[in-house]
Amino acid sequence: MIKLFVADIDHTLYCAEADIIPQRNIEAINKLIEKGITICFASSRVYDGMKQVTELFNLKENNGYIIAVNGSLAIRSRDDKVLIDDHFTLEQIKEMHQLARDLNISFRIAQSDFNISTAYCQVLQYDFDNVDMDFIVAHDVFRYIKDPVYKVGFSDDGQCMEELMAIMKERSGEDYSFNIPVANTIDVSLKHINKLTGLLAVIDDMGITLDEVAAIGDNDNDAVMLEAVAVSGCVANGNSTAKKAAKYLVGDCASAGVAQFIEEYILKEGD
Repeated sequence: MIKLFVADIDHTLYCAEADIIPQRNIEAINKLIEKGITICFASSRVYDGMKQVTELFNLKENNGYIIAVNGSLAIRSRDDKVLIDDHFTLEQIKEMHQLARDLNISFRIAQSDFNISTAYCQVLQYDFDNVDMDFIVAHDVFRYIKDPVYKVGFSDDGQCMEELMAIMKERSGEDYSFNIPVANTIDVSLKHINKLTGLLAVIDDMGITLDEVAAIGDNDNDAVMLEAVAVSGCVANGNSTAKKAAKYLVGDCASAGVAQFIEEYILKEGD
């Protein structure tokens, strides 16, 4: 029996092109809440960037969970208890900054409510438009760090991200994980942290097992989580890695694939 439902946000629950969470998705998740199933959102977004979604489903009163920045921060919503808090050291940030300089691409540091970047890039506009995060473009990005850093990234609007990511893995892959969340952008996470490590902290707090979890996503950073849970789905717009990891393929984010997954593979199973 499923006791926890986990959903990625961008390009899974939320459709950026239409700037909406389809109403059918909202209604389906609320049905899960009514049935007593706990809700968790697992995203590459920083914690503050997830607040609109968590407030929409009233996670605090509904005893939900948040897995932010690809598992670097996991929080129990009802009392804001921190289950995981694992951020970059200054030396690690400097190492990634130097790598960006060597490759002649822009470097970005995500803070709680704004991005700091060495150059303007498309992901800054995405986060500004869709995540309500302001941004600063600066020569000295270190000058503006005010919070712990859970995510750094690279951007280049003219180069092949797959080729750049291969170079980065070769040079620094032992300590870091690299993911392409949106076009022309590479996010960097600490190697030992991912959405599954965040999920494991959540189920430990709940006292349940992975056999009681359903999850849906769309990207590389969802794959390890999708492989581990009992019931998993990937939206049709997801990439090949996520599709291979998931047990079920549903409609795309614009056509409420999350709702389809809930209706066909969670609610029906519970009836």
